[in-house]
Amino acid sequence: MKTRQKISNRQLAITERSYVLVLREHSWFIFFTFTYIAFSSLAGIFYGHPELVEFSLYSKIFYELISVAVLLMIAIYLVRITFFASTKSLIEKISADTKAHVFNVNNIISILLVAIAFPLIASSLTILKTLLPFVVPYYLDTTLVELDKTLHFGIAPWELIQPLLGHPYITFIMNVVYNFWFFMQMFVVIWQMFALGRPRLRMQFLVTYVLVWLILGSLAAILLASAGPCYYSKLFGTPDPYAPLFLYLQSANDTLAANNLSLWALNTQSYLWEHFETSTTGLGSGISAMPSLHVAIAVLIAIVGFQTNRALGIFLTCHALLVFIGSVHLGWHYAVDGYVSALATVAIWKISGYLVRKTPERRTSLPEESYKAP
Repeated sequence: MKTRQKISNRQLAITERSYVLVLREHSWFIFFTFTYIAFSSLAGIFYGHPELVEFSLYSKIFYELISVAVLLMIAIYLVRITFFASTKSLIEKISADTKAHVFNVNNIISILLVAIAFPLIASSLTILKTLLPFVVPYYLDTTLVELDKTLHFGIAPWELIQPLLGHPYITFIMNVVYNFWFFMQMFVVIWQMFALGRPRLRMQFLVTYVLVWLILGSLAAILLASAGPCYYSKLFGTPDPYAPLFLYLQSANDTLAANNLSLWALNTQSYLWEHFETSTTGLGSGISAMPSLHVAIAVLIAIVGFQTNRALGIFLTCHALLVFIGSVHLGWHYAVDGYVSALATVAIWKISGYLVRKTPERRTSLPEESYKAP
């Protein structure tokens, strides 16, 4: 009886230790997430708009996508073990895998931490972007216009790519790619949420992800307050250098309308302006150009792709390049917004790698057996 009690106590101690190590493994991610939440909450209170502090904006869509992803993973797993796994008893195999992975409390904690954090991180970004005009006026656009020309031999970047992309259906395709960015980044977040076999890559991605949103999407957006080409004419009294671009985009939209298509970018830009004028939050609301979060996240996704598979990395790099080009062609961003975002994201990736350096490369055993916690 005493022997059994000793074994039970030892197992309990090991279990408790493993939970602690799982939390410590996620410590930087948890710390930066809480910092972001606190920063956005305090900013809303400090600037007199607590009604803008809403953290459930993205919960519904994120958890719906997680549900779809889980069902898809179950379907793939069942097909794989049915047709490709060499096992005498499928029931025993499913039972063993369920016990090892599904009912593994360490795995559950690791997944839940990300599942809870993502809607809070996304909402924090929206809160701070909506508060931006109350913190600092948009002041950098005219400088960015000139800087864009200086970096591109005296020509605005949108004019350089217009001969190649200035056709309604090509513009439509660019808009599709640009909008698909949202689902691409959600897919990668969910992928890494469940990628427990490579904990260091997973943690480096998660820490980089929250830091990109916090540093680039919020802090840098406040310090470098700019609205972007699509709002230039609405915010500044000087002649609009992007008027020809938007004349083309509107013309392209009219052409597409004949085939029941449209440029969603124009509708989205109007949607964001409505929220700006009424100082309200909504999905994706808030106006900020420098730096480009679209490009930053696309670059981060490409980095993770290369860490996983060279072909995937090349594909996702092409996606990031198209997102960057689309951001300029559709009038969302100045080209320099993308340049700054790409360089800053690589730097943040390196810093995050240093922070999570003690996390194991591969997960082959329980946390307490596999690495020395940071």
